[in-house]
Parts: sequence; structure tokens; C-alpha cells
Amino acid sequence: MRKVSVIVGVADEREVPAGVLSEIHMSFREIKDVQLEFVVVQQAPGSPVDLTMTTGDFVAIFDAVGGYDPTDVRRVLAPLLDGEADVVLGREPGAGLSLRERATNSLLGWVAGRLLRTGFGGGRVGLRAFRREALGLPVRALRVVEVPVSHQESAVPP
Repeated sequence: MRKVSVIVGVADEREVPAGVLSEIHMSFREIKDVQLEFVVVQQAPGSPVDLTMTTGDFVAIFDAVGGYDPTDVRRVLAPLLDGEADVVLGREPGAGLSLRERATNSLLGWVAGRLLRTGFGGGRVGLRAFRREALGLPVRALRVVEVPVSHQESAVPP
């Protein structure tokens, strides 16, 4: 049995948006060899995540109030579960950003991709996941892939 820890970031631990955990759980119902562990944490967007709370072989980080589709957690984890990647970035192509912000993110992403030799580009990273074993690997040894994710502007204030 493969264990997946899903860290669900919320503005207030007592207020997980309705249906988020069940939607993630339901998206995995056809995968019989995966056990999900949910860790709900109160955190500001972009703040560091405490991985000591997780026990999974794979870890996904999901912003529950950021307007991301909970079913995309499975999409982001698929390349890991299939053995095709060490790190997966869920990339939504600049929704909600001005043209200047999208261009800046694209440029910075392109530069980072060239420097790290990963090949990933710009845009927002809304969801991300990794194999726990990848934490000890050199950055250049990581197999990093991007998958498209959907995004809507959140109705919940940050």
C-alpha cells in the first residue's frame, strides 16, 4: 500500500472549505493501492510547510482556499505514483495575474529552469507534490515535471 500525505493549507484550521477533503478522497476511489492521509494546517500562502507532520511516501501540498480544484491533487500525484517523476508542479497558466505579472513569472521561471536544468517554465505553481525520497537528492538529479491544473479566483478571503 502506497501512502500519500495531502497537506491542506487553510486560512483557519477550523474552516476547511466544504467538500474539499471528500472531493480529494473521491478522486482516488479507483486507485486501490493508495492510502490517503490528510494534514490540515493553518498557513499563509507561500509560507514553509512542516513536513514532520506527514508520514506518506508521497506528499502533496494543496491550498484549499486558493481557488484550486481538489480533484487536481490526483492529477499532480499521477506522475509520482507512476514512477515518472520525483517532483511535480501543478501549473496554472497565470490566471488572475496581469500581463506584466505573467511575463515576470514566465521570465523568472525560465531563468530558474535554465539554472537548475529542470526545464520548467513560468506561471503560478498552485499544487505541488514530491516523493519523500526526493528530499535527499541533489536538485539536478530530480525528475521534475509540470502538469496543468485548473484555477478559479477564490471566494474565500485570504
